[in-house]
Order: sequence, then structure tokens, then C-alpha cells
Amino acid sequence: MAYSLDQGATWTKYKGNPVLPNPGIWDFRDPKVMWFEKTKSWIMTLATKDCITFYSSKDLKEWKKESEFGKEVGAHGGVWECPDLIPMKYNGETKWVLLVSINPGGPNGGSVTQYFVGDFDGHQFQPADTSVKWLDWGPDNYAGVTWSNLGERHLMIGWMSNWQYANVVPTTRWRSSSTIPRELTLQKVDQKYYVSSTAAPEVAKAFQSVKNIRQINQKN
Repeated sequence: MAYSLDQGATWTKYKGNPVLPNPGIWDFRDPKVMWFEKTKSWIMTLATKDCITFYSSKDLKEWKKESEFGKEVGAHGGVWECPDLIPMKYNGETKWVLLVSINPGGPNGGSVTQYFVGDFDGHQFQPADTSVKWLDWGPDNYAGVTWSNLGERHLMIGWMSNWQYANVVPTTRWRSSSTIPRELTLQKVDQKYYVSSTAAPEVAKAFQSVKNIRQINQKN
């Protein structure tokens, strides 16, 4: 944990780190922390090898393990990472969506993001169904998480690449770029919930109309 007293310009690491020691798991990674109003506590969604582990805390310093999810649910073609737990509404009803990136194991090979829709009570996540759902089927949207503090909007940016070829991209100083911001919404089809992904409306403001300029040849 680290804190800032100048609005993020500089950061100081907490002297009591690590606030959540690794219990000996090789893949103990990618914490996403949020405030859960119902229990008045912070909830950490953490990738732990091939599943997700939920922790809770009242002060961000002392953490209690609440539950695990996913050992026998979803796709397990590779390691689970970059989780995100977000509340989403459909027709006034709140459901919880758990995003989980997985590599390898995608429907088109390599890296992909799967998701689960269900309920969360501050202790356990219960999926509405156990079918495998992909955020999309393309190979170039991975490890995306959403912004906080946007109210009921859910904007996500992912990594526009795939680990099956990321290391052989012919560049020397970077490994691909980020996707455009996507807005996630919840839909219901045949009594099952699905996450819809569309480009954020703000993206259109970055484009301008094409202007045709006629070239005039002048003679000296």
C-alpha cells in the first residue's frame, strides 16, 4: 500500500507493507479494491492461480479472507489474472459482474477475458449460471479493468495484443497499445445475463470531418 499527500504527484509506501502477504501461491496478483457500502468495508478481488479470492478490510491495513470462486467454474485453459468486480444494473435490478482475464485458453487462441454475472454479498460471489462467457471473441483485448468513481457508467480499457505473439511484434521499445475505451452494459437474453461492450461515446469527439483541399499548381 502507498499513500499520497499531494494529489498523486508523489507517493510514500506504507511502512507496514505488505498488508497482505503472499501465502505461498505463485500467481498471487492483480488486486482490485473497491468500497462495499452494505458491509462498510473494502473488498479486494485478487487473482490466485486458477481462481479468484475475495478479501475484506475496514482500514485497508488488516485483511480477512472471505471466500474463493472459480476452481470448478468457467474456462481454465490458463492462469487467471486482472480480475474486476463491478455492480451493474438491468431494469433497476443490481447484478454483480466478475471480469477475469485468462491466458492461454481464448476461443481464438491465447489471451482472452471471460466474465460471470451473479450476486455478491460482501463475502461470496454466486454466479447466476455457470456457462462460459467471453467479453469478446477477438484476440486483441486483454487484461482490461474499469475505472472507479464513474457512478453507474462502466468504462474499460484493455491491452490491444495477445501473449501468443506479443513478444514477436517487430518493435524494440513497446509491446502494442491500449484499446479504445469501452462502455460495458448489462443485457438479458433468454433469461441469461450478458455483458455488452460498445465504444465510449466520447471517442467520437476525437475524430474530425475529412476536408478535401484542392492542390493548385503555380508557375514561376
